[in-house]
Amino acid sequence: MHKLPTIELTEFLHFLFDFLEIKKIQYAVARNYEELDCGNPGRDIDILLEEKNINPVISFISRLGITITGFVQREYVTSIFCAGICWNNHLSLGLDLVHKLNYKGAPYLDLLDVLKRKRLYPGRGLTFWIPDAIDEDLILLMEGLIVGGSIRDAYWKKIIRRMDSAITAVKRLEPSLGTAKAKKLLDLIHKKDLKDVMTERSSLVYTLISRAFIKHPFYTSKQTIVHIARELSIRLFKRHLFTIAFLGPDGAGKSTLISQIALKLNGIAGKINIRHLKPVYIFKKRTTSRGVVTEPHAKPLRGWAMSNLKIILWWFELWFDRITKFPKTMTLDIFDRCMWDILIDPKRYRFNGSRTLLSGLLKLSPKIDIIAVVVSSPDTIQLRKAEVPLFETARQVSGYNNLAKDNNFLLLKNDGQIDAVAQPGIHRITKAMSQRISHFFQV
Repeated sequence: MHKLPTIELTEFLHFLFDFLEIKKIQYAVARNYEELDCGNPGRDIDILLEEKNINPVISFISRLGITITGFVQREYVTSIFCAGICWNNHLSLGLDLVHKLNYKGAPYLDLLDVLKRKRLYPGRGLTFWIPDAIDEDLILLMEGLIVGGSIRDAYWKKIIRRMDSAITAVKRLEPSLGTAKAKKLLDLIHKKDLKDVMTERSSLVYTLISRAFIKHPFYTSKQTIVHIARELSIRLFKRHLFTIAFLGPDGAGKSTLISQIALKLNGIAGKINIRHLKPVYIFKKRTTSRGVVTEPHAKPLRGWAMSNLKIILWWFELWFDRITKFPKTMTLDIFDRCMWDILIDPKRYRFNGSRTLLSGLLKLSPKIDIIAVVVSSPDTIQLRKAEVPLFETARQVSGYNNLAKDNNFLLLKNDGQIDAVAQPGIHRITKAMSQRISHFFQV
């Protein structure tokens, strides 16, 4: 059985921070660092460092034997997604290598100044560098207020609790916002009213960008163009979208397996979507109001023409979803069932149309990167869900086994512990994601 090579998070961080110290690379862990020596409070870790040091860091991570499954490069941050790093029952981790503290090309803090002021954080078993308290709060504030458009409650409480040196904070924001605007922002923070602070966002964005263009017109113009180009590249090119579909009879354990894999791979992508069957754009209200299907073969088959029309509409919805989907980060779409299920269980979908048309549409559908077939023994399925007679369950299991064999789909036999069943799926997913990005990114 294939198993993903793993390393504990604390061991990985020991190696990484030692490497940065040996190579004399200036860095600072930006936030959520308090529990890094015993777990990870978020899905990713933000590390501030100069842009010239990003490639050496990625090369080092690769040399550790860690599988890099995703790579998203923005104008101010490079996000890499790694499989095989263990923390809190997860097997993957995201790293945001932040090399500019700016918004659409306009800086709000100088990264080199922040790194010069860094301080040592003595954890229980892990020692590393973090920004000084004022820089840390200003980064939390500006990242939430300007870049993200909202500030998390936990970050806001930390900001208002520690932002007591207004004079120093104003001086650090003066180059980007000016004295008057920086003082006004800090006064609003001291009033501890988040709504008042958020109302200043538009004015702050305008001030930040306009001052950057006035002070450094050519540099800011160049960085803005780079920002726009990279954002368009992320959204328009589908290399940041990876799609998986799970097939199999009712009771085989697809939903449980999907949940387990998604939990283990939390961090393998910036976003994981678990979707049922297909995207719905036509008859959306009617489809979403049906509830759970308990008797899949109860309704009569549709007529030949209506059956063909339904799968053609289904095919159009698949393409509409793929064409109009613009992922903002590395995105993993996991489908619980898909159009391939119709071949094995046409009664469930009331299909009485042309199998030749169905086969043709399947070949012309948007590419699914991995199709996994989940099966169990007929007796086991009957114990879990006796929705159809035993002979029908046995027929479906045989049909799904043949489908996987004929099309080289991933076959997962769910007759044992769910962790053991998930391992081949996790290994195949991480390997396929790593192989696909190798065409666009080489360490």
